[in-house]
Amino acid sequence: MKKALIITNKKLYLGPNTYLDQQAITLHIEFETNMNLETLWHTISQKIPEFKDSSVPKTIGELFARTAVQVQQLNMNLFANKWTSQPENGYEVVAFQYIDPVTGDRTVDFVCDWINDIVEGREFPFKVRLTELEHLFSKSSFGGPTIYSIIEAGYKNGIPMFYIKSEDVFQWGQGRKQLRGRSTVLHRDSIKDTELTSFKDLAKNFLDDLGFPVPKGMLCYSLREAENAADQIGYPVVTKPVSGHKGQGVSTNLTCIEDVRIGFEIARDAGENRYDPIIVEKYVVGTDHRLLTISGKFVAALQRIPAYVVGNGELSIEELIHRENNRSVRADTPRSALGKIKIDDDLVSFIREKGLSLSDIPAENEIITLRRVANLSAGGVSVNVTDKIHPLNIKLAEDVARFLDVHVLGIDLLSEDIAKPWTETS
Repeated sequence: MKKALIITNKKLYLGPNTYLDQQAITLHIEFETNMNLETLWHTISQKIPEFKDSSVPKTIGELFARTAVQVQQLNMNLFANKWTSQPENGYEVVAFQYIDPVTGDRTVDFVCDWINDIVEGREFPFKVRLTELEHLFSKSSFGGPTIYSIIEAGYKNGIPMFYIKSEDVFQWGQGRKQLRGRSTVLHRDSIKDTELTSFKDLAKNFLDDLGFPVPKGMLCYSLREAENAADQIGYPVVTKPVSGHKGQGVSTNLTCIEDVRIGFEIARDAGENRYDPIIVEKYVVGTDHRLLTISGKFVAALQRIPAYVVGNGELSIEELIHRENNRSVRADTPRSALGKIKIDDDLVSFIREKGLSLSDIPAENEIITLRRVANLSAGGVSVNVTDKIHPLNIKLAEDVARFLDVHVLGIDLLSEDIAKPWTETS
């Protein structure tokens, strides 16, 4: 049976084209002349709130383009929202801006199937299909929160961006000043320095040789070595794998030999290789901060706070976590400010050490810290403290960056008060 709407001549443009001043998917639409635009628009508007108070499209092509743009927002308010529609030789030519080409292509199928199901009286599985699109985008090269933020910032500042599939890298700009890379790792970075910053022991030894403040620590290949190192350094201590990211495998404020044994195994399990050494180092009291430098210049500072919930005297810790995770800022998408607080063995173990369980009910306004680490990926919260940081701490960040040929560099600083110079705090 012939469908009411058919897509032909679908093309993908990597940049500005005759239809749109942005990269775009273009297609020809053939359709039955008796399709009722008002009925279609009314049905579609039931699923897309943004359409409820807007005017009915003048043509099927306009309806398709506007619907494709909104579906492609994936409930995240993504930046690709340009479209055009124009008649040409008996059909309509539609063009709409995309971010990820695969998600954009699937969006075409989504809208085409939806319109045909409406016309032919079938129930369209809107929620299931939209969830599939959201998952597809989040798993794409464009869907990580860091890379999406950079792509969006470039777009808003008028910087051309291309995804070079054969190299699996992004390119910003053109000509001599172009930058290529994946996320914050760029082609102008020194390979040696990028490698150096990936290993905690190498980076710390390098900074120590240059006279920068780092915690005293040792590399330990066995549990016995870790126990001896903790005794020599003095409790409390921290254990962590030599490589890794997002705070995985890090245990802090270990105050006894049993804590060290547990921390050693957590670090070993999280490491890339079970035969790699484990770092045991002095625990430094203070708040976690991430200082960001671009091309050696300080640009921002974030204070990072471990995941927590605030009691209300009625809900359990587990219920408070679920309530917190339902907040829009924790949608765990490329556009959400915070990630989900995951209930895992590390979280349960941490609150157990404080004599708590997930079923306990905190008192009104009681703050329950849920993790040792403050990483956003572990449910942590960030606070912008760029306007509070002391000039000497800015100089410290820029001095570190001066020795490392890395374009985008994050420097972690533990400080009791970022407004005070590092020379006056631990």
